[in-house]
Amino acid sequence: MTIRKLAPMENQTYTELEELAHGVPAMNELTRLYQTWEGGNIDALAAYIAFDRIAKAAEDFKNLLKDNALAEADKWGEKTFKYMGVEVQKKAAAGRWDYKGVKQWAEAKANLSAIEERAKAAAEMYLKFGTQAVSEDGELIEGARYTAGKDTLAIKA
Repeated sequence: MTIRKLAPMENQTYTELEELAHGVPAMNELTRLYQTWEGGNIDALAAYIAFDRIAKAAEDFKNLLKDNALAEADKWGEKTFKYMGVEVQKKAAAGRWDYKGVKQWAEAKANLSAIEERAKAAAEMYLKFGTQAVSEDGELIEGARYTAGKDTLAIKA
């Protein structure tokens, strides 16, 4: 295997980083865990919990590295560049506007919440009793549509 240096880091070899980036041996271990389930040696829930723990740990480690990785990316002087066989793109996260101090926004939000509550109640009334809801003015209240969510698993340590 050839060892080549990566700019702008002068003292770290591609071979050292390649093992980390391509998951050797980490990817082998993940594959082995999946195959253990596939072979019937552990049940799907146990494998799922193990993968969940691995994912959380990986995310924690990524977060620990983030500031240093951003500083390293800055050394390249470009927003998009190739590094270790992947395209790296540095971009700013979207900013957020805070409307909570705007009186008109607060009023409109409260009005929207009231409309949503009426539409939900109208739909529930139709589902439960087969009748449509009517306002105090005799207007038909349109019911909201409900889409059921899929089952999911929440894993808490």
